[in-house]
Amino acid sequence: MPVTINGDGSIAGLSVGGLGNGGIVDADSLASNAVTTAKLHNDAVTTSHMPAGSVIQVKYAQSKTTIYRNSSSYGNLSTYNVSITPTSSSNILIYQYNLIVRVRENNEHGAFAWIAISDDAGSSYLAENYHRIYGYDGSGYDLDCSASSFAIKTAGSTSARTYYIYTKMADGDSYEINPAGNQNNSAVTVMEIAA
Repeated sequence: MPVTINGDGSIAGLSVGGLGNGGIVDADSLASNAVTTAKLHNDAVTTSHMPAGSVIQVKYAQSKTTIYRNSSSYGNLSTYNVSITPTSSSNILIYQYNLIVRVRENNEHGAFAWIAISDDAGSSYLAENYHRIYGYDGSGYDLDCSASSFAIKTAGSTSARTYYIYTKMADGDSYEINPAGNQNNSAVTVMEIAA
């Protein structure tokens, strides 16, 4: 079929690919759903174009090192500090920890320890949780368990921030992270989710 340039500027008789690579084609001339995933460049879809609920980035820290605590004041578990720089102030940040812990009381009825999450170096806490053991015979106890919690907030800005975990003993003798050393693995994760 011959190619005809019409008076209104349209071209008749062109077959698919007729303009060849580098041809002049604008967005309005593309048929619906004409661009497939395979034809997208690796960097064609930026994070600002991801649909709501998409995971934009994930940061994490993990360790098998045993950490021993017996202070009644909050102390930072710096091994688990995680930094993230949000790509959008409206995106959601979800922070979660899963720690293998042991709460110990040597010879009394009970003990409990606190774990807190902060993103401002301990000036305030996004979440505080306590873990408790109690024995009625008063002869001392150990509680080994997996402790987990999370904090969710809107990023609010695109400034970098660091998430911290703090622990303290409220009562009892000691609190340990990864009490069995290499047989335990504790981790923290922060995710940025598209709003």
